[in-house]
Amino acid sequence: MIDVLIISDIARPDADEDKLKDKHREMLDELNSAAREARWPGVKFSFYGYDKAKGVIQIQAIPGDKPGTMHLLKAAVSELRASGTIESGGVA
Repeated sequence: MIDVLIISDIARPDADEDKLKDKHREMLDELNSAAREARWPGVKFSFYGYDKAKGVIQIQAIPGDKPGTMHLLKAAVSELRASGTIESGGVA
């Protein structure tokens, strides 16, 4: 049984906001696909990191009740910031 999914990718450090959003959407599509393969009903974001200088984006999820969306990722990033578990100035 899979307990956690982690996806990482690299965006160009000089990417504009629209390209970064597109990269996040691609990553969420991959994450949701992996969650379906793991037979999860959905995902809950448990970690988000974005190293702006290197362009590295990492999203971690555990089983949840809804597919991951940009809206849910943004909400999770706010919660992770409040709890102090976000890395490197991540913005979604």
